Amino acid sequence: MAKWLNCYFAKFISTIQPFNHSTIQPFNHSTIQPFNHSTIQPFNHSTIQPFNHSTIQPFNHSTIQPFNHSTIQPFNHSTIQPFNHSTIQPFNHSTIQPFNHSTIQPFNHSTIQPFNHSTIQPFNHSTIQPFNHSTILSQNKRPFPQSRKGR
Repeated sequence: MAKWLNCYFAKFISTIQPFNHSTIQPFNHSTIQPFNHSTIQPFNHSTIQPFNHSTIQPFNHSTIQPFNHSTIQPFNHSTIQPFNHSTIQPFNHSTIQPFNHSTIQPFNHSTIQPFNHSTIQPFNHSTIQPFNHSTILSQNKRPFPQSRKGR
């Protein structure tokens, strides 16, 4: 068994690095500050609030709805249509007509006629005839006299 252990550990022994004692720095005791016991505040037990267990609501497990896996629709990869790059028409820049600024005519302000307010006739309210309701024929009266033919 010892032979087996030697073979087992032999492959690891070659990787062990010797410890370099020269890299250890001596501990500087002069840098240690003495502990100031006077700065310690005593613990104030009176400020501790007792835990109110009565405010804890029990967990209602019955309100948890189980996840319904049957409602999940599987993704139908067959409905995805591959993008057809061949249907894209290249933009024909040569069909764009440049805007001809020279064809724009300046606005001729001198052709505008001023509005003649003096030609407006006031509305004559006295010419309005009141509507004569008595001239409306009832539905059982005929609007025109009957022809005498055929009597």
